[in-house]
Amino acid sequence: MPEISVVVPAYQAEKYLEICVESILAQTFKDFEVILVDDGSTDGTAELCHKLEVRDKRIKFLSHTRNRGLSAARNTGIMVAKGKYVAFVDSDDLILEDGFQSLYEAAERHAAEIVDTQSYLQTEADSRSIRDGVDYSIIWREDNEPLNGEELLLLDSQKRLQLYLQYGLYAMACNKLYRRDFLIRYGLLFPMVKTISEDFLFTCNCLFLAKRYLRVPREFYVYCGNPTSLTRKSKSERHLSLVLNSMIDGAAYLEHYLRNEPFFAEEPSRLEAVQQHWFEYCKLYHIAPKGYYQNGQFTREVDMAIKGVLRERFGAQAGFVTYMFHAMNAHHAAALALLEENEKLKAKE
Repeated sequence: MPEISVVVPAYQAEKYLEICVESILAQTFKDFEVILVDDGSTDGTAELCHKLEVRDKRIKFLSHTRNRGLSAARNTGIMVAKGKYVAFVDSDDLILEDGFQSLYEAAERHAAEIVDTQSYLQTEADSRSIRDGVDYSIIWREDNEPLNGEELLLLDSQKRLQLYLQYGLYAMACNKLYRRDFLIRYGLLFPMVKTISEDFLFTCNCLFLAKRYLRVPREFYVYCGNPTSLTRKSKSERHLSLVLNSMIDGAAYLEHYLRNEPFFAEEPSRLEAVQQHWFEYCKLYHIAPKGYYQNGQFTREVDMAIKGVLRERFGAQAGFVTYMFHAMNAHHAAALALLEENEKLKAKE
């Protein structure tokens, strides 16, 4: 059995996938399998996956007959993985060659269920450009709370809740290594409802359920600037509808995994705090900066989209829920207006 299973979901990825897989095969750590999950692509992704599978016996190719989304592809990989550990790499990103070696050694040294590198490298160049010689010096480090050395968090839920609320930890799924038996024991899968920021929800549950959570001060994951990725698509009323439904479904997803844990069961307000943080995250990153506001208020079209979603989800209570939603977002609109005004003042100087 391999020590690490690397799950690579792929959708319309024929331009990037081979470079991604090459970065995995180039690892100094060799005892791994690569699980390619084609999520119903209509370009040449499936054919490329098959070609890669033939090239290296460590590669396994699976295919969805229709496009089911990133969460479904990752979940398929989790369920068929044979490794002691599981890692996720998106098809348009890369990993540095010593990444798995250092994470595996750290996990074994501390008997950790999760190893979190806490940060990642990012470049606006896409992975094809990097292969063609872009200097890694352009890649920068994103970090919430820098560490000086390895830190093992034993199951101290209060401390983890404090870190989660204070720093918004630990939203990215791909910069971590997970014990597979830990994921299976808790039935931890990515949310199957259509949602934004599924990483945030999945890693939140991992944070509160893992008994041995290791944080290490290094980077190995390279997030590349694919201009066609889902996170870069233009925003619209349809997108806002997705955000609102995600806020509702995400809160239910968190409750499903956490409500029976003693720490949350004995004090329900703790779970409410986690859910509220999820709401704030969605508003801050998916509503406030996306141009849905005009003169400090939602535009008429956006307001109608909000009412439509909430009416469908809450029926007779929709009016009150809509009022509360607008009230909660008022401070985001005000803050955004102040930031814009500040930028105008700077420009005049």
